[in-house]
Amino acid sequence: MPIIRNINRSSLWTAWKNIRKQLPRTSMRDITDYVEFDIDPDWWIGKLLKEIKAGRYEPASPYRFTLAKKIGFSRQMTFPHIPDLVLYRAITDYLYVRAKRLEKGHVYFARNELSKKRKNRPHDIDNVDESGYTFSSASSFEKWREFDQYRKHLLLDDVYPYIVLTDISNYFDSVLYGRVIDAIHEVNVDRNVVGLLFFILERLSIREAFNESPRIGLPVDEFDCSRTLAHMVLFPHDRRMVELVGENAYVRWMDDQGFGTSSWASGLNILKNCGQSLARLHLTPNAAKSKVLSFKKAFRHFHFDVNEKLDNIERLPKDSACDRIAIRTAVGCVWRQSRYFAKAGGEWGKVLKRFYRLAGIGGARFLRHRALRDVLDEPTLAARVSDYMRLTGDAQQYEHFVSRLWKHEEQVYPDVNRALTEGLLRVEASGEDALRYRRLATSLLEKRFQFPGWEACAAVAPLLILRLGDRRSLPRLRKIVKHLSDSTHPAIGKAVAVVYASFGMEEYKEVVEAASTLRNNYLFSVPSDVGSCA
Repeated sequence: MPIIRNINRSSLWTAWKNIRKQLPRTSMRDITDYVEFDIDPDWWIGKLLKEIKAGRYEPASPYRFTLAKKIGFSRQMTFPHIPDLVLYRAITDYLYVRAKRLEKGHVYFARNELSKKRKNRPHDIDNVDESGYTFSSASSFEKWREFDQYRKHLLLDDVYPYIVLTDISNYFDSVLYGRVIDAIHEVNVDRNVVGLLFFILERLSIREAFNESPRIGLPVDEFDCSRTLAHMVLFPHDRRMVELVGENAYVRWMDDQGFGTSSWASGLNILKNCGQSLARLHLTPNAAKSKVLSFKKAFRHFHFDVNEKLDNIERLPKDSACDRIAIRTAVGCVWRQSRYFAKAGGEWGKVLKRFYRLAGIGGARFLRHRALRDVLDEPTLAARVSDYMRLTGDAQQYEHFVSRLWKHEEQVYPDVNRALTEGLLRVEASGEDALRYRRLATSLLEKRFQFPGWEACAAVAPLLILRLGDRRSLPRLRKIVKHLSDSTHPAIGKAVAVVYASFGMEEYKEVVEAASTLRNNYLFSVPSDVGSCA
């Protein structure tokens, strides 16, 4: 029987607590918020340990979904089964604690609680509003902000005349398992921990069905597990870059790297050496994103002036109607002065995201005419634009906006449609608006829409019925409950069953009866003490 040192009840509990905090921020949420794992964590953690000790542990098949990038491309994400995720996180936490002594001074990836590098912070970042960006955890945002401020420090504080920017092409997909093993071998780790890690990776990594593992590529998750391994793989590269330019002139966030340097020629030399260093890890720098920027070009690339003006607006009070009018006026003024900088490119997408947030807070409507085009061109803005359209318009206008994007031939991203649909839950609808929303939810459940990601949107529809409907909606839900075994989308069946059961004890009994006929019961988290919502 294998003995897995350092993977015990305590480490698994710590991993579960960290994951539990991150679950509400993840892209794919569960209708019951994974309450089944909160009821008795001691039981399933104990069961997991017994299976590992007995050599019977087998990871479950993970859930795959995509997140939009740009021009049709998406990033494939992996969401492991919760016990597998907790075990994966516990192992990577343990490895990182052992390896962090090898970490250089200005390299970041997330995990604020494990990496405390405060002494070189050039600016105070504690008061930055975390909701301005989308991260799986507040600590992840904290580390990104620290990286961003240090990257500015290369130009503004140390006054390097040039800054070099580069990253790695398809980094997570390109990481060889052999390089992960090399990174682990630099620290003293029990071989059974390593074996268990790669046993999990074999199941979680993406590969063609029924083909053997290619032993390349880390699964991209939202819980800092694979990020930790990918971060450690780059430690040898960090050492070589620090030897080349010095620790104070090098900064890295995951695979995004910045260097301060004195001239264009030395910047080209840095890129040459960076490429050679990455080649030793069988990695390739992204030539299209690699740049040597003078101070003037970097100033426009990062839009320092626009961001500074938006920072000033962020500090304004937001409590009263007068405060919001002041914000509306200020953000409109900055927009008129800055909108032409979009042609300069650089990191304008992040600036535009801030404009949408502040315009939403102030109730400014000047971005509404361009919102649809912005979502199509920058799909990562979808959730932010959705909030803006909801805050600056009425229920009918938001429904019209969502419907137009659902039907638009250029909207090819499932996660964008899901974000728009979740926005429907936040709209204050009544009367005719509420009736239209209920009909929209019914249409989703009856499969009348066939846009990308309609299944994930249909899983939200029962919540719309619960929020805006009454018992007259029960026949439609009952029809689905009676045929749960025919459902090809468990998320839809689970959502319908939970909402239907919430209407009373009779409905709950019908759900239990339907669940008993399922071969793979995905309804085991439906609570037995439901009360009536009618």
